[in-house]
Amino acid sequence: PEVQREIDELVTALCISNPSRFFVIQFKNGGGSELKTFVSSRSVLARVGHQICSEEVHLSVNAETAYLVPNLLFSLFASDVPVVLMVLGDP
Repeated sequence: PEVQREIDELVTALCISNPSRFFVIQFKNGGGSELKTFVSSRSVLARVGHQICSEEVHLSVNAETAYLVPNLLFSLFASDVPVVLMVLGDP
């Protein structure tokens, strides 16, 4: 909804000048074990007329699965790719 639209606008604005790997981590309340992921790419037209591409990795976790986040993130870091980390909710 509104939050997703704001995230979209922010990621688009950032990737125009900084092609990066964006990690969006959403902490949710609730019982059970929740770990959902999806990956997407974003290609925007920069002001200079070139396409700029970035990756987005979305993670949705709750209290029972939050301990998995550090290892998931570290396994996806690359030394030559800038990283932007967005955290939604309270861990």
